[in-house]
Amino acid sequence: MKYIKFKISAMIAIFALTFIACESTELDLTTDPNNLSVDDADPNFVLNSVLLNFTSIWNGFNGPSRDITRMENLFSTYGSVVNTSNLDGAGGEYATSYRNFANVALLEEINDGGGDIPLHVGIAKTVQAFNLFLLVDYLNDVPLSEANNPDINEPAVDSGEVIYQEAIALIDDAQSFLNSSTLNLPLTDFYYNADASKWIALGNTLKIRAYTNLALANPSESAAAINSILNSGNIIDNIDEDFNFGYTQTGPPVESRHPFFTGNYLNGASTYQSNYLVYLLKDSKALEDPRLDYYLYRQTGTDPEGQEIPCEGNPSYDYCYLGEGYWARDHADNEGLPADNILRTTYGIYPGGGAFDNDQFVSAPNSVNAGGAGIQPIFNSSFTHFLLAEGALQYGVNGNPLDYLTIAITQSFEKVSGFAGAPEMDSDAIQDYLDAVTLEFNTAAGDDDQQLFIIEREYFLSLFGNGVEAYNMYRRTGMPIDPSNPSSLSSIQSPVFPAGPFPRVFVFGQNVVNNNQNITQNGPTDRVFWDVNPLGFID
Repeated sequence: MKYIKFKISAMIAIFALTFIACESTELDLTTDPNNLSVDDADPNFVLNSVLLNFTSIWNGFNGPSRDITRMENLFSTYGSVVNTSNLDGAGGEYATSYRNFANVALLEEINDGGGDIPLHVGIAKTVQAFNLFLLVDYLNDVPLSEANNPDINEPAVDSGEVIYQEAIALIDDAQSFLNSSTLNLPLTDFYYNADASKWIALGNTLKIRAYTNLALANPSESAAAINSILNSGNIIDNIDEDFNFGYTQTGPPVESRHPFFTGNYLNGASTYQSNYLVYLLKDSKALEDPRLDYYLYRQTGTDPEGQEIPCEGNPSYDYCYLGEGYWARDHADNEGLPADNILRTTYGIYPGGGAFDNDQFVSAPNSVNAGGAGIQPIFNSSFTHFLLAEGALQYGVNGNPLDYLTIAITQSFEKVSGFAGAPEMDSDAIQDYLDAVTLEFNTAAGDDDQQLFIIEREYFLSLFGNGVEAYNMYRRTGMPIDPSNPSSLSSIQSPVFPAGPFPRVFVFGQNVVNNNQNITQNGPTDRVFWDVNPLGFID
């Protein structure tokens, strides 16, 4: 399918919001004094804006996704999370996405005007493709072909299915630029330091990601597409190709520390961790997950008591407290809010640059930690291999699912071990874990559902910090609910206040809907186009 180009006027602002009818506060942005023409724009500045905006967009989707997938405590209901996301307003993910698309078009115009910046354009188009996938994965049908057209105030939506194909075509378009030679390399590339080969690897991997979602409806077509990509050889399959955004220890006036750190290590923990995650790491297998002390940090070794544990005695909770100082909460548990900021379990050293847990039991603000020098694990090589394991088991991707699974787990451990100066993992503990999962997988031979559960459980554990891919996984597979014990998830995560039906799609910001009559608000039972699983498929 031919890629729909965003051709806009050379005078369109880097911060323009012409894709929708805007409120007066947003219209002010169209006359911003920083508005630049093609002749005035610095392509390095524009590309920096694209990359930073994308990071902000991904972060915005990531937060609520971690809550609803049980990666951290959902301190509310599903509906309140997807309805209070930052999809509304000038600073939300939706508006920022379209500003970014205008920036990509501006870079292309600069290049077409003799700017000789093909690598800038190729990078920006790859990021735009990822951004389009995100919009569809969360909202389904959104404007594309009429977007960012100054003559159209209320652009029509394009179907999510069409946009997916356009994003795939955009990756091919991006790679034609990335394969061009140029002396004008980007001065700053926060992700890959202007390494075109790694950006090509990301694009190919994004295709694998897309075809994995599409496999629900077209498994053979997806398998053929993924196998063709694998034959090309350039994908994110090694840790040095991971697509991560890095943070530093630098605080105000320019804050560049990881949000996990700033929200939980300066004045005590603000977020409750998930009992289900604690269970999977600590108690779900015969041996403890070697990543536990890297992912979670205990501020105390004592057990909560009295008002510190409001769920105690409530029969709705089978696992109100899992012991050993892991002060976490069950799914949707919002009972009471004790003064436990320096007691509750918080994020560890990976990925947020906090503290490694070696049983020191010191409050987070007083701990020895990495100072917030963490990462956002947007897409890691281990994620690639988990998707390939899923495809090899389910719909004909070339290769052995156990081999992919083993590589994926190994790469996840390698990523976490020694992170930000933490101790290296014990090699025997790693091997014991791999042996245990291998035995479990082989014992389940002939039971594809059980083997898929093992793959997705391990994928979920590798994703810590990344709720975006976990959200897709939930909708594709319903995992990590154990099919051999269908009550496994609810028995551990049964909330006093029902969280409501699991949201298979997010809702548009109300201002977006009010200002564009062509956009229909998503309902509680709506799904994105590739999610063909039945209603009630996920708890």
